[in-house]
Amino acid sequence: MVNNNEFCRLKPILMTIITIILALMPFLFGSGLGVPLQRPLALTVIGGLALGTLVSLYFIPMAYSWLYRKGRDSEE
Repeated sequence: MVNNNEFCRLKPILMTIITIILALMPFLFGSGLGVPLQRPLALTVIGGLALGTLVSLYFIPMAYSWLYRKGRDSEE
């Protein structure tokens, strides 16, 4: 059910997510004025991006595939 177009989009999506996560790393490990206040925000954004990417790239297609097979089996 998954065609090649999804694999063509995988690399740009992962590159964007990794770039954003790397851009937020100084807020996690840095020290300076305002960093302790921004650390929880950076941690939340990094966690949300990681979890959201995992869900949208793995679990949603898996659920669609499962529902497609279930619907196809019930028609037979």
